[in-house]
Amino acid sequence: MDITAGSAAESAKKSLSCAAKVVSGGGTRFMCILAGEKAPIGNGPIAVVLYRPKGDVHGAPVRVGIEHVVGVSAELKEVPLPDSSAVLTIR
Repeated sequence: MDITAGSAAESAKKSLSCAAKVVSGGGTRFMCILAGEKAPIGNGPIAVVLYRPKGDVHGAPVRVGIEHVVGVSAELKEVPLPDSSAVLTIR
Protein backbone atom coordinates (compact mmCIF):
# COMPACT_ATOMS: atom_id res chain seq x y z
CA MET A 1 0.00 0.00 0.00
CA ASP A 2 1.28 3.45 -0.88
CA ILE A 3 0.08 6.53 1.00
CA THR A 4 1.11 9.94 -0.30
CA ALA A 5 0.11 13.54 0.36
CA GLY A 6 -2.86 14.70 -1.68
CA SER A 7 -3.05 17.84 -3.78
CA ALA A 8 -4.69 19.98 -1.05
CA ALA A 9 -1.94 19.06 1.42
CA GLU A 10 0.82 19.67 -1.12
CA SER A 11 -0.65 23.07 -2.05
CA ALA A 12 -0.50 24.04 1.65
CA LYS A 13 3.18 22.94 1.81
CA LYS A 14 2.45 19.92 4.01
CA SER A 15 4.21 16.57 3.97
CA LEU A 16 2.82 13.18 5.00
CA SER A 17 4.71 10.53 6.93
CA CYS A 18 3.17 7.10 7.61
CA ALA A 19 4.25 3.94 9.44
CA ALA A 20 2.65 0.49 9.18
CA LYS A 21 1.73 -1.69 12.16
CA VAL A 22 0.57 -5.29 11.77
CA VAL A 23 -2.36 -6.06 14.06
CA SER A 24 -3.86 -9.33 15.27
CA GLY A 25 -6.02 -11.06 12.70
CA GLY A 26 -3.60 -10.28 9.88
CA GLY A 27 -4.62 -6.68 9.29
CA THR A 28 -2.39 -3.66 8.98
CA ARG A 29 -2.92 -0.20 10.43
CA PHE A 30 -1.14 2.89 9.23
CA MET A 31 -0.38 5.78 11.53
CA CYS A 32 0.18 9.01 9.62
CA ILE A 33 1.21 12.55 10.49
CA LEU A 34 0.57 15.47 8.15
CA ALA A 35 2.73 18.46 9.04
CA GLY A 36 4.24 21.56 7.52
CA GLU A 37 3.87 25.30 7.28
CA LYS A 38 1.04 27.22 8.97
CA ALA A 39 -0.85 27.65 5.68
CA PRO A 40 -4.42 26.34 5.93
CA ILE A 41 -5.39 23.29 3.91
CA GLY A 42 -7.96 24.06 1.21
CA ASN A 43 -10.65 21.78 -0.14
CA GLY A 44 -9.46 18.59 -1.75
CA PRO A 45 -7.60 15.40 -0.91
CA ILE A 46 -5.07 15.46 1.92
CA ALA A 47 -3.93 11.88 1.35
CA VAL A 48 -4.04 9.41 -1.51
CA VAL A 49 -4.00 5.66 -0.80
CA LEU A 50 -3.06 3.16 -3.50
CA TYR A 51 -4.17 -0.29 -2.40
CA ARG A 52 -2.66 -3.37 -4.05
CA PRO A 53 -4.36 -6.60 -2.95
CA LYS A 54 -2.34 -9.79 -2.59
CA GLY A 55 -3.38 -12.53 -4.98
CA ASP A 56 -6.72 -12.93 -6.74
CA VAL A 57 -9.33 -11.20 -4.57
CA HIS A 58 -11.69 -10.16 -7.38
CA GLY A 59 -14.94 -8.89 -5.91
CA ALA A 60 -13.80 -9.15 -2.29
CA PRO A 61 -14.96 -6.34 0.00
CA VAL A 62 -12.25 -4.54 2.00
CA ARG A 63 -13.17 -2.31 4.95
CA VAL A 64 -11.13 0.86 5.24
CA GLY A 65 -11.38 3.09 8.31
CA ILE A 66 -10.04 6.48 9.25
CA GLU A 67 -9.87 6.89 13.03
CA HIS A 68 -8.46 9.13 15.73
CA VAL A 69 -7.94 12.14 13.43
CA VAL A 70 -6.97 15.39 15.13
CA GLY A 71 -6.55 18.72 13.35
CA VAL A 72 -5.29 22.08 14.53
CA SER A 73 -7.17 25.37 14.16
CA ALA A 74 -5.67 28.70 13.06
CA GLU A 75 -5.48 29.50 16.81
CA LEU A 76 -3.44 26.29 17.32
CA LYS A 77 -6.29 24.60 19.19
CA GLU A 78 -6.84 20.84 18.88
CA VAL A 79 -9.84 19.94 16.69
CA PRO A 80 -10.91 16.27 16.82
CA LEU A 81 -12.53 15.00 13.61
CA PRO A 82 -15.14 12.22 13.40
CA ASP A 83 -14.12 8.67 12.50
CA SER A 84 -15.09 7.50 9.02
CA SER A 85 -15.14 4.21 7.14
CA ALA A 86 -15.99 2.73 3.77
CA VAL A 87 -16.10 -0.65 2.07
CA LEU A 88 -14.08 -1.01 -1.11
CA THR A 89 -14.91 -3.63 -3.71
CA ILE A 90 -11.84 -4.97 -5.50
CA ARG A 91 -12.36 -5.26 -9.26
